Amino acid sequence: MKRILALFLCFALTFCSLSGQDSFASASSARKGAIKEIISNMPDTGDYSSYAHLSEGGKKAYERFVKELELFKGEITFFHYDPDDVYAAFLAVHRDHPEFFWLDGGSSVSTINLLFGKKITYYPTTSGYEGGDIIKMARELEVKVEEIISLIPAGTSDYEKALFVHDYIVDNTYYDKSYSPTSKSAYSCLVLGKATCLGYSEAFQLLMKKLSIPCHMVTGSGQGSGHAWNYILIGSDYYYADITWDDPTYTDPTKAPKGRSYDYFLITTEELLLTHTLDEDQILPNCTQTKYNYFVYNGYYLEQYSFSQASKIISEQFPSGRIYLKFSSDEQLQAAKKDLFDNDRIWKIKAVKASGISTLYHSTSEEGLLLTISLD
Repeated sequence: MKRILALFLCFALTFCSLSGQDSFASASSARKGAIKEIISNMPDTGDYSSYAHLSEGGKKAYERFVKELELFKGEITFFHYDPDDVYAAFLAVHRDHPEFFWLDGGSSVSTINLLFGKKITYYPTTSGYEGGDIIKMARELEVKVEEIISLIPAGTSDYEKALFVHDYIVDNTYYDKSYSPTSKSAYSCLVLGKATCLGYSEAFQLLMKKLSIPCHMVTGSGQGSGHAWNYILIGSDYYYADITWDDPTYTDPTKAPKGRSYDYFLITTEELLLTHTLDEDQILPNCTQTKYNYFVYNGYYLEQYSFSQASKIISEQFPSGRIYLKFSSDEQLQAAKKDLFDNDRIWKIKAVKASGISTLYHSTSEEGLLLTISLD
């Protein structure tokens, strides 16, 4: 007798761990209204880098911060600058430059009133890196980034580059549940192979930056806990990407994860806001396009369930041992489950029948209306 094992997965978010979400179609009317209100207030500015939205004085301070930090200076002084401009610039540099991995976003500040202005000195704090050889570690990170980029085949599109980096980070990083201060950096993610959500997002941002693909970090929360993720420009449109939540996440670094998830790879604002809450005072794009969503782009998305279309998608992915089917609504997903599993029609698909297997596993994500079928 053929066996189909349904796995009902519920991922609990622990700071920056995995999570499920409700579909927009099944969300409450109040939730839909709140999401639409947030979206309506998102500006269309074109350039969403933190630098672009600084004042002229802030941009000058930003450029000075970058110049001094590239020299690994631990003390950066400004004469006759507006303190608010310098503060805004410091925050912008931290958000735009993941290569400065030793910064933790904090600093001590000394302000001295002079006859014609102020002398402002910043002493950036480096939690977890005190006494470390930051110059040596920066070189290690640079070498690792070059190594990863060298693995990307020539002539690949921006989508393919982003997907390669997504998969590399997921395959080579485990989530650090000890929440070490150093795990919040691109260095920890790429060189040490462990990170929290900040490390995942900064590593993705850094690699995209080196590939000349606009990518920035977003902060907020997921299921009530602090979280960080990214938005990225692919083609002419922005998409959100949460690499942390696409990682199966093993606490044991010696265990290889079973496959990858793409639930949060290049999604819309509407999808994002079903599980993510945005911090205030961020200028973010309203991502509306689905062309480069992983499931849409690869032909694994069905607006309406049909056995013939599902059979084609299942047959195409079957050799990998992991099959994805994403649907436009919960109603369509339930129709697929009933037909394929309750009515046992999945065993009539040629690729499945020819394999000789007797057991299949399937699970449904509560979020993106995704049906996942696996052989083990």
